Amino acid sequence: MKKCLRISIKGSLRGVGIRFRAMEAAYRMDIRGTVRYLKDYSVLIEAEGEERNLEDFVGWCRKGPTGARVQDLVVEEIPTHGYERFDIIRGYHQERSSG
Repeated sequence: MKKCLRISIKGSLRGVGIRFRAMEAAYRMDIRGTVRYLKDYSVLIEAEGEERNLEDFVGWCRKGPTGARVQDLVVEEIPTHGYERFDIIRGYHQERSSG
């Protein structure tokens, strides 16, 4: 069953290529969605896919890429968006509200 998750990651994440590495992991796990930095340098991911693949992807997010130190990870289920691919959204953004 397809689901969509909003994953918020905080920690030492800059300079380790987390957005690119998240995109690579998403492609390997057949996940669609987006990844972006927020203004506080946390990372926000919207990930859509089959439940088992999402579990694996969240597991990857808990560790992050080499050099990352994930200090906090929050996962919430949100409505599906019908993403067709996984995109990096460049720049620094304000956090969106749920829904």
